[in-house]
Amino acid sequence: MPDITVSPDPFHLVEYDAAVIRGLIEDIAALVELPTDAAVRLEVDEALPHPLLASEVDVVDGRVEIWCSGGNFAARDRSRQFSEVHARAQLMAMLLRARDRLVGGCEDAPPDAELSHAERAAWDASAWGRVAQSGINVH
Repeated sequence: MPDITVSPDPFHLVEYDAAVIRGLIEDIAALVELPTDAAVRLEVDEALPHPLLASEVDVVDGRVEIWCSGGNFAARDRSRQFSEVHARAQLMAMLLRARDRLVGGCEDAPPDAELSHAERAAWDASAWGRVAQSGINVH
């Protein structure tokens, strides 16, 4: 099981629970076969609500570094409310991209901030396709 850190903990602007998110990451990391020695650090920018959706996934010294907007995990019909359905899909896409960077043939890929729009779009399409194939609901 990877070492998982979620911040902020506790959340102040959105009604999210860091322990619930850690549990989702743990489950999904096992599902996508993320190497168990790869620590995962997730930073949620809770000031960026839905519909502002963004994320960056990088691997730094073998550690998975994820940043995302708070809107990535929000219920679409309830501002600032957590949606496990949306969080599960978003986290799976992010962890698949992390796995690609660790053992999936993309070990030498530049950081997300240096990817072209086309490269990022293609990688996202690949990740979301795999999420859908797993049976997780994709919106």
